[in-house]
Order: sequence, then C-alpha cells, then structure tokens
Amino acid sequence: MKVGDLVKHKYGTLHGEGLILEVLHIGAGNVGDTKRCRVMWNCHGHITFHSMTMQYFEVISEGG
Repeated sequence: MKVGDLVKHKYGTLHGEGLILEVLHIGAGNVGDTKRCRVMWNCHGHITFHSMTMQYFEVISEGG
C-alpha cells in the first residue's frame, strides 16, 4: 500500500472507504516501517482523518 491508494476495511468493521494520505514512520528504530498510515475516511458522506494500522485494509484501487 502507498500514498494515493483507495482502501476499504478487510472485515467490514469500518464502513466506507479511505484514501491513504501519508505512510507513518513512528520512532527512529522504525524507519521504513509501513505498518501505519494517515487516512482520510469517507462513510455516508462524513469525512474523518485517522492514523490507522494498515494490516486491516485492502486496496480497492491503486493511486498514481
């Protein structure tokens, strides 16, 4: 997964879709670790921003 990808929650716990805005590198020891990202999430017309673990996402459409 990378910036610009459109994603959905693998298990449907979170409804809607998200757009990956940023891949987060937390802590100096985790440089290059792509397990968390900042996502703009849209659900029923409401937009929110979250820092989320990428393991629960699947890509719907790859960004360019």
